[in-house]
Amino acid sequence: MSEKERDLIYNCQVLIGPQGYIGKSRKIHMSEDEGLMYVGGAAIPVFDIGKCKVGSVICYDAFYPEITRTLALNGAEVFLMPSAGRCGPWNQQTETSVAKRVKESLSWYRMRALENAAFVIITNQAGRAGTVDYYREDYRRQPYHGGGSLIFAPDGSLLAETEATTIQAEMILADLNSEDFARARANANFPLRKRRPELYGELVRPVTEA
Repeated sequence: MSEKERDLIYNCQVLIGPQGYIGKSRKIHMSEDEGLMYVGGAAIPVFDIGKCKVGSVICYDAFYPEITRTLALNGAEVFLMPSAGRCGPWNQQTETSVAKRVKESLSWYRMRALENAAFVIITNQAGRAGTVDYYREDYRRQPYHGGGSLIFAPDGSLLAETEATTIQAEMILADLNSEDFARARANANFPLRKRRPELYGELVRPVTEA
């Protein structure tokens, strides 16, 4: 959802539980044209929902492994990764190929699960959301969303997925077993156990040139 505060607009995900409002996360990195409308958030919150701790990674933020690493270091066991990835217009002849390509592209989220030994739930918006006037009609950034949802276990295995022949809203379900989480975290090669943060100073230096 779009959230307005002091005349600033944020791309925001709200977390709701059986008892109501739990918290919110604001998207941090703006992709391409989003910077024309939104400003980035300044926090990476983790929420304890009782059975587990969760953190949100919104769309383009998934390209920054620092986000999920920070969530993991702060106790997150499940990453909620909503997306509205745009793939440009499709027609009836190309819909199947677009759906397959989009879901294949979402499979790289598996690395966020593996490198942090956490569950990953990626849900991508499905369907056409109109057109944007300042883009040509066939431009890839027009809001045509290819759909696709995937759930990965902490060892990177795929627990559930949507079909990839049509672009449509679909629900998938999977049990997230604490035993799988504990097993992955007990692995001798669990990445967080072998980190060398004293060598990672470059990661927090301001970038002066691209």
